[in-house]
Amino acid sequence: MYLGSFINQYKKPIHIVYKNAVQEITIYFKPIGIHHFVSNQLLLMNESNNSLNLFEDFDSTMIAIFKIDNRDQQIEYLEKYWISKLNQKNELLRLEKIIQDIEKGEKIELIARKHNLSRQYINKIFSKYLGKNPTEYRRIHRFRKAIFTYKNEKKLTNLSYENLYFDQAHFNKDFKNFTNINPKLFFNHIDSEKPVIWFYAQ
Repeated sequence: MYLGSFINQYKKPIHIVYKNAVQEITIYFKPIGIHHFVSNQLLLMNESNNSLNLFEDFDSTMIAIFKIDNRDQQIEYLEKYWISKLNQKNELLRLEKIIQDIEKGEKIELIARKHNLSRQYINKIFSKYLGKNPTEYRRIHRFRKAIFTYKNEKKLTNLSYENLYFDQAHFNKDFKNFTNINPKLFFNHIDSEKPVIWFYAQ
């Protein structure tokens, strides 16, 4: 059986349980990345979609790729397929520049003036393409950056200041909000050296 699913906009940890061995391909899109390929906003705005069919040939192509035994060939065919769907949009290119400014820690007022936009418009395009406002996005980016910074800086106090938290209490609060546990316990259960972070529950 083939199942295509899409997970989007989640704000709390997702608990995934595998009861049996499965053959799985996961494609991770960076913020707004999928919008360069998919124009139908309604398909992407739900928190999750477990009967995903993005294009007319999506299901048939994914099934064909699953039947390929060679992993390198699977990757090659996946890349060719997605590149064939690429559709650059000027609004997304502008949003990418705004995202870069937010990730640097710049204030929204300064970003709006810099790009000659209103704060209302910035909020609108964030909601349209990310399902979050700029403040929520900044919190998520700061949290993710702290995780990947941890492999070089193990002291939590230093980690909090390096990632633009006000203090360690602010750092602890954000981590607990995102993971439901404190930072120390979280970092004891992950491998920060890997590009994708999995938290292994006991």
